[in-house]
Formats: sequence, C-alpha cells, structure tokens
Amino acid sequence: MKKLSIGIGIFFFLLVAIIVTVILSIRSIVTREFIVNQLESSFNVRADLRQININLFSGLSSVELEGLDIYTRDNFADNAVELEKRTPVTGSILSIQKIDLKLNFLALLRRSFQVKNFVFIGPFVSIVLSENGNNLSYLFQKPKIVEGKPNPNLSEKTEESKETKEEPFTIHSIPLAAQVGKIGIENGKLEIFIQKTQQKISLEKLNLLLTDIDIDPANLEKHNSIHLKLNTNISVFNSEGRESALFKILSNGTIVPFVPKTGYINPSIDYYLTMQQGSYIDGLSILDALSGKLPILADAGIKMDSLSKKAEILRDVEIALNYSNQRITFLKEILFPTANYDLTLESKSWLHIGNNEHNFKGAVLASKQESEQAIGGVDAAIKSKLKKGDPVEIRNKLLGNIVKADRMNLPFTSSGNIKSPNVQLDVSLPSILELTKGIIGDVIKDELKKKLPPGATEVINNGLKKLF
Repeated sequence: MKKLSIGIGIFFFLLVAIIVTVILSIRSIVTREFIVNQLESSFNVRADLRQININLFSGLSSVELEGLDIYTRDNFADNAVELEKRTPVTGSILSIQKIDLKLNFLALLRRSFQVKNFVFIGPFVSIVLSENGNNLSYLFQKPKIVEGKPNPNLSEKTEESKETKEEPFTIHSIPLAAQVGKIGIENGKLEIFIQKTQQKISLEKLNLLLTDIDIDPANLEKHNSIHLKLNTNISVFNSEGRESALFKILSNGTIVPFVPKTGYINPSIDYYLTMQQGSYIDGLSILDALSGKLPILADAGIKMDSLSKKAEILRDVEIALNYSNQRITFLKEILFPTANYDLTLESKSWLHIGNNEHNFKGAVLASKQESEQAIGGVDAAIKSKLKKGDPVEIRNKLLGNIVKADRMNLPFTSSGNIKSPNVQLDVSLPSILELTKGIIGDVIKDELKKKLPPGATEVINNGLKKLF
C-alpha cells in the first residue's frame, strides 16, 4: 500500500510537472512578437501590442491583451521587424485598451466552443463610408509582403479566386456548437463619417454585449438565440460640423441571428430600444419646413419658430424597429414629447441609413404657447387683407383642420433625402383671399340693403357675382 501511495504521488507530481512545462511553453510561444506577427501575416496592417497576460491554471483559462493598436501597413510590418527596433508611429486606425478572453480549452476536445468572456474594452475606431465601401476594407485583405517576401498564400490563390465565386457565409460551415457567456464591447467609441452626405455619427460610451449565446449549427430550430444588450450615446453632426441630434439609447432583448433552414445570417432582425430622456433633435429639416416655410403654411400666415429649434425629449420613449439591408422600419407608432412640440411617427415609416432616403408619415402637435403665437400670426395675415371686421370667423374656417385641443396639429408626409426632404401637409387649407371674399361680400350686401330701397337686392347680388 505504501508503494502504491508513493507511485500515485510520483504520477501526480509528473502530471503537474508536465502541465507546468506545457504552460511555460505556451507562455514562451504566445508572446507580444507572436501575436503581432500573426496579425501582420494575416491582415494588411501594422500592429503593436503593449502587454500580454496568460493564465492557464484556473478552471477557465484566460488571455489578456493590453494596448493593441492597428495602423496602416508599412515596411516594418512587411519585413517583420522586431517590435523594439521599430520607429513609433501615431494615428492608429483601431486601438483597444484591453481584450479579455476566457475560455474552456478542454471543451474543444468535445467539439464544443465554450467561452466565458470575449470582450473588447475601451476600443476606438474611425470609419469612413464611401459609395465604394469603407476605409477599413483594405485592412482585411491579405498582405502582399510577409517577412520580406511575396506572400505565398496570396500568389497561390490569385488565379483560383478569379474563377471561384465567393459563397455567402453560413453557420453550417462552423461545425462547433457555441455556448458563450459574454462577447462584445465595453466603453467603446466609434466614429463614422459618411462621404456622400458629409455627416458624422459618433457613438460614445458604447457598451454592446452579446450574452447567453446559444448556437448549434445542427439544431438551429432550438438553439439559435443571442441576448443583446446595447447602451450608447449617438451624436449626429451635420456637414458644417454642428451637432444636430443626440440619442441616448438602451436596448435589452433576444434576437435570432441565423435563418434556421439555411444557416445564413438573418437579413431581417427586430430590435426593441429605449430612447432616454435628455436625447434631443436640433434643426431637423422636416420640422424646419413645418415651422412655416411650406408655401401652404406661409400663405396662411402660420409660423412656429420653435419647431426648428433644439428640443429635448421629456421622457423615455420605447421604440420597436426592424433592421434589414441598411433600412430601419418602425414597427409601431412612436411619440417623441418635447417642450416645443410632440412629434409622432406612424408605423411603417422608414429610413435608409446608407443613403439617407426616407418615407415618414406623422404629425407635429405644437405647444400651447407656440400655437397661440401661430394663431396671432394668422389673425395678422387676415387683417392685412380684410382691413375691417373681425378675423375670428375667417381664422376658425382656415384652421379648422389643423387645430387639436387648442394646439396646432400638422399631419405630414415626408420623403426623399432626409437632409432636403419633400414635405407635404396631409390636409388642405383654404386661402385667406377666398375666405375674405365671402366676408367682404356679406358686409357689402348688408350695408347696401340698409341704404337702398326695396327691389334693388337682385341688382346688388348680380353686381357682387360679377365682382367676385
């Protein structure tokens, strides 16, 4: 028994020694130089890594990368120059403060991919969108030069790639079932510049986490879900560089990432968002037109300046939308309450984020204070044409279709490019001139009837008909 105990002790000692040796070997191989070399051999970039931490002793092994920066490729990357001998550069295209990876290596032996964490902490990326793609596309191309020589992988596949049509990605091409605890971005910043419209969109305090990931390519009917948590502040800047909108977004819900029958990425996904109080819109072209610049409103003397001014949302707004092929479609009616107005967008209103085309149907309900000012402007326009008399009757006829609970209510349809939209009022307004004609005619009739003898009424009516 004593010899057996000694034998077992020796066995476990050797096992621990082997494990420690393997761990030390992995640490000696997976170095800063190794990670950078792998990135620069696979992608058309120059990379830099400040530090790498590996822990294989815990139940869930972990790898931490700190200070990863991606730059435009140069001679140092082409020739695989040692990191310590490189000249420092600035202006990284992509920078990540830390990458946290925790996974179960043993699960891979059972053909199961189990990840506890795969999180990019503090990343920053700047993207320029053009009609032909974006400024990051070339980074994912294979480099032409690797370790000072032509890339053999590139030359071998050049002819083949010309003849082979690229097949769309399908989850069935990955034979592993995946169970992931958390994957995504924490405290990130993303800047997007759209060349066509000269707009910039900035996402700050970006927390995008995919949790409870359950994907089994062999059984997508039952295992095909991802829980999405999104929270970020989205700023929209116009072509002059002025911030025109701020959207504080929260999202928490489950999505279906793949089409069960084909395994293709789901082209149409529903999202449920909360736009938080304090979000605002400033200078939206649709509201600018409805403030009184539409000819039909200008002719009636209707002017509401606050519609085109900055307006904060007074309470959280729940939004249900569908995203498909860069097009956002609202699934339910949305009401944005502000101190200046209430903006309503009907369901099926949509916006294409790639080219700014849109089709909105909705209504703007002005505040009571702004409505009173607008009504005063209508009265002044009527008086300028009526000269004498009370304008109330004409005003009531004129505004009958666009007053709701003593507030100006403008139903509208807007289409085309959202920067220069085609806005139409969805109700008709009679002209002040036509309404004043009737009032003036009635006044003249009454005055003449008082002064002329009986029997002259028919002559007066015929004369007024010719006049008006």
